[in-house]
Amino acid sequence: MNLTFFITASIALTIQKYADKYREEDLSKTLADLESDRSLPRIKTYDFIIVGGGEAGCLLAGRLSEHFSVLLLESGGSPVPATYNPYLDLQVAAHPAINFMYPSVRQENFAGENGGFITVPTGRMLGGSGSHNAFVYNRGSPLDYDHFANLTGDESWSYREMLQHFKSFESFHGKLIHEEERAQYYGTTGPLFTETDWPPLVDGWLRSGEELGFQIGDSNGFLEDGFSPEVKLVKNGERVSSFTAFVKPFESTRTLLKVLRYSDVQTVLIDAHKRAYGVTYFRHGIPQIAHASKEVIISAGTFSSPLLLIRSGIGPREVLTKAGIPVTQDLAGVGQNFRNHPTIRLSFNIGRPDWTLFSLLGESQVEKELTLYQNGDERKGFFTEMDFSPQAFLVSKVAKSRGEITWPDIRIMLNQHPAMVGNEWTVTMGVVLTRPMSVGRIGFNVTEYLSSGGDSAAGDVKMAVVDHRQLSREEDIEAIMEGLRLGLKVMEDTSTFKAMNVRWRSEDSPVACAGLPLRSDAYWRCYIKQRGGLTHHFSGTCKMGRNSDPLAVVDSNLRVRGIQNLRVADASILPQPNDATIVAQVMVTAEKLARDLLRVHHRR
Repeated sequence: MNLTFFITASIALTIQKYADKYREEDLSKTLADLESDRSLPRIKTYDFIIVGGGEAGCLLAGRLSEHFSVLLLESGGSPVPATYNPYLDLQVAAHPAINFMYPSVRQENFAGENGGFITVPTGRMLGGSGSHNAFVYNRGSPLDYDHFANLTGDESWSYREMLQHFKSFESFHGKLIHEEERAQYYGTTGPLFTETDWPPLVDGWLRSGEELGFQIGDSNGFLEDGFSPEVKLVKNGERVSSFTAFVKPFESTRTLLKVLRYSDVQTVLIDAHKRAYGVTYFRHGIPQIAHASKEVIISAGTFSSPLLLIRSGIGPREVLTKAGIPVTQDLAGVGQNFRNHPTIRLSFNIGRPDWTLFSLLGESQVEKELTLYQNGDERKGFFTEMDFSPQAFLVSKVAKSRGEITWPDIRIMLNQHPAMVGNEWTVTMGVVLTRPMSVGRIGFNVTEYLSSGGDSAAGDVKMAVVDHRQLSREEDIEAIMEGLRLGLKVMEDTSTFKAMNVRWRSEDSPVACAGLPLRSDAYWRCYIKQRGGLTHHFSGTCKMGRNSDPLAVVDSNLRVRGIQNLRVADASILPQPNDATIVAQVMVTAEKLARDLLRVHHRR
């Protein structure tokens, strides 16, 4: 019997059972809380209202509630037990009970094998997508933050200034390549526990990078380009997130922190002086009102934040007019500048596996390791490991042609867990374009809004018109082709992988590419269009910028343009995602804002 399959096959049902249980328990609590209200909203006032308990919202709630009263409104519930297991991130991310599943309109330049349609999940639970992602913690290049400082004219976004915020919430553990840089670049006393992921394969990966002439370094140090291990958000074999670090330990003891689950915010309340003073929301479908004496902060994410702004009368005038929503503030950029990282994967056969490098356990060993995971005081073993560990950050010729000589725009990853395909072991390599020029949009479905009577309970998934438009720019395709060729060189031309007789599985080519010369430009263009996919690094739909930028929705202090006491703090404000993974960038954005708010409003 295949024990791994036996265990993982039941995960979806287990997730659903716990999601249903948590919702029913919270509904009973809600009905008891609201019973004395006689079915009428009782307005309560807090210093701050935070809409969305994702990566940014949880950190903000935890930091601000140390000194001010905070209401945190989250559309979902608590993360189910499966979310804490590193091995199960893919099953968790695909489950509709704890995720919003956003379908796209038809795409022209990727996902061809799916007819051009793609559905992407975003976490609908406390911790947001940080409770279902792959645990990877990459700050990105220092040049990402210097770029933000240039775009906004605000030096506080430069890496030199942002480094203090990273160090203030990090508790960085594990092995470093440049140990002498630990004190300079890493925090060691913060609430967010991070650890270097260093399975045996990393050493072989780093040797391959050096063999090809690349430097090796730490992904969260001042790395320009090169090969590196990953850092992951994990402690004692379990997930760490902004929820586990900043909210969960204090929710039952901190009197200034109020967390309401299953609460869908309908609109931000804005008075005649264009000052935000509260929100309307549905708690388990029951209408409620809350006021904020200081500020309202929207942290609903790249998809939901622009939709909430539009429902509140903030957005493109023509959209608001068509929807019959009174125009409070005409901001053309709401929902525009939708950005992400496109990705391509290649599979390779391993003719002579070196099991001293790859992480693999036989069935009897899986059973042994599973027992250790369940009963041991220290959680470790096969089911506590992540799929991706070795990585590389590289600068394409396309980026160099733009003068970005030391600013990586390609990320390559290698799966550390081989799989059996037929009678052969295979591994998967992913190539990610981290600074694409292609830009999409999140539109507002006016027809759906009008047919629902303006009721947000109809759901953001129905209200969103998602058009990724990835790989619509020629330079993006050129850069990905370069990344693919470099990845092939790592797998086919370096001693580590040549010794294992690694071979690209060209026989798995897309049907639409049959007849094209393998490895030719025409072949790779076809392959990219057919097999191109997306990461979960969505950003940009409420981007920050200067007042002169017609698409800027917030300023560099994350204040919504033209509206007082209203800010947006999540991935949607980032003009573009960083050159790695986005969770660290979102959390440092929230940490920066929390410090600013504590200073502006004079902490108690």
